[in-house]
Amino acid sequence: MILNNYFKRNEEILNPFLDKPIRFDKEKRVIRKNIRGRKDHPINPIVLLGYENLLHLLKTGLPSKRNKANSKQKKEYGADWVKNLDAYLYVDEELRRLRITLFERKHDYIFYFLKETNLTKNKKINPVSHSTPAFPKKGPGEKQELQNKNKTKNPKSQDPDKKNNKGLEAPAVINLKTLKNKRFQTWKLPKEPLAKFLGDIERKENGSIAVTLDAPQGAGKTRMLFQFADMFARNGHKVLFFSLEEHPESRLFVKKVKEYISPKAEKNIYVTGEVPENWQEIIPDYDVILIDSWNKLYKEVLEKEGRRLDFDYDLRRRYDGKLFIVVFQRTQDGKMRGGSQAQFDGDIILKIDKRPDFRENEVYYDKNRYMIDNYRWNIAHKELKKDEA
Repeated sequence: MILNNYFKRNEEILNPFLDKPIRFDKEKRVIRKNIRGRKDHPINPIVLLGYENLLHLLKTGLPSKRNKANSKQKKEYGADWVKNLDAYLYVDEELRRLRITLFERKHDYIFYFLKETNLTKNKKINPVSHSTPAFPKKGPGEKQELQNKNKTKNPKSQDPDKKNNKGLEAPAVINLKTLKNKRFQTWKLPKEPLAKFLGDIERKENGSIAVTLDAPQGAGKTRMLFQFADMFARNGHKVLFFSLEEHPESRLFVKKVKEYISPKAEKNIYVTGEVPENWQEIIPDYDVILIDSWNKLYKEVLEKEGRRLDFDYDLRRRYDGKLFIVVFQRTQDGKMRGGSQAQFDGDIILKIDKRPDFRENEVYYDKNRYMIDNYRWNIAHKELKKDEA
């Protein structure tokens, strides 16, 4: 087989949207699974693509569906999950979606199958680079009519109102007319001071809201999380609390529960003092996820799973309609420990002004996309005040 030498390399393929490298499994398995066409005239999409193009698609594919592996897949491949990537290529100058199936194992993904019905002999094939301005809209059973930009020389043909237009339909390019009457959901909270401090936060259809909180040691970060937990839980939102700094069964933690959590909120708050193996699978069952702290979570995942967490991909972009409130430790020079990228990715960046007297410690925001006015929150007195600075 032409590709035999390539598969023997056992090289790692890195995709920025995946948390583990992609590898090829046994060469015969891969080739046999990817044979298409009639018995007397088999077609191999991998050979048609070429090895370098296949690598390119694996590196740039966008994660879509993820399902649990069945018993056969677990036995033959050691797979825990089956993950799909949507990659894109031009076939005879028309943009097509190509579905790649990977098996997720403990420390890597293995390539299993690729599907593109129009990938046949005598076709001109060009993969789509990361610099392509827009990708097709995802969705089961959705047929996309895509237009190659090289064919579009007349700007008027791109008008989405034209009946015969086959314009580019993509999340990155949206006609303003479609947004005019769009309704947005927000986190329904009563008119109380802490809710006013956060602002009218959007509950996103795609992706989630991320709030970061960093401060020096002893400033009151955990106490602030308890106040957030109580407010959201009292208003019917299910809260998951990763308490990795103070164990839930410790005296300090129980003392804070008695001080900050009301009886009405208790039934909606769930807490864990460790990082379960399936921690990313249980998150969809909750609305608000509190993490104390990111540094402990990052360290535990690195030790247990052998991978490095990415704040944006593993939290904010991985789930839809969630609210993450994440505590970061602060370095001696006043920076977020391990959170420089999170300062750009977070929607609300909270900091605590630590004073000699704890009763004067106040939370303020360095960035808040949902608030025009500047407010401060006194942790000890649970009071809101306008920041005059």
